[in-house]
Amino acid sequence: MGKSVKFEGISEELQKIIDANMDKVGARRHARDAFKDIQLSIDHCLFKMPHARLKMKESYEVNSRGLEIFSKSWLPETIPPKAMVYFCHGYGDTCTFFVEGIARKLASSGYGVFAMDYPGFGLSEGLHGYIPSFDKLVDDVIEHYSKAKGSTCPSELIYHLFHLMDSFDRSETLVKCRSQN
Repeated sequence: MGKSVKFEGISEELQKIIDANMDKVGARRHARDAFKDIQLSIDHCLFKMPHARLKMKESYEVNSRGLEIFSKSWLPETIPPKAMVYFCHGYGDTCTFFVEGIARKLASSGYGVFAMDYPGFGLSEGLHGYIPSFDKLVDDVIEHYSKAKGSTCPSELIYHLFHLMDSFDRSETLVKCRSQN
């Protein structure tokens, strides 16, 4: 690991979290727990938006490859969703940060939103940032997309797959998803 960077005003406990090796999921989950309130207090209109009429759910589920996958959903609480949106985050991202504000806005406008952390990203198991096989990554996304599609809302709702990925798996995932519809 590289040289530790000291931040002014950071407690010793938070400094240890900042300095931790994030290759393993336990350290990433610990860091998220420590900084979640700070993240959600960022002065940005999408984070400041009221979310009292939203059902937000975070969950962990073991996928068919035996990896524990973190996912999150945002649904309108009082009305059936107009349609479903499935987000795929970017390479250096997680479904708990950049997607959060956008998902809240969409859900408050009547859309259901689902997202997952890829294996090795965010709060999902796997070596941090390591993608051993793009085919397996696409299959993991398709598996989660299929479960989300079948679990929450009527099948006649339109599903949109939005990629925030740096386009590396976009075309293959879209082709596979469309073949399922």
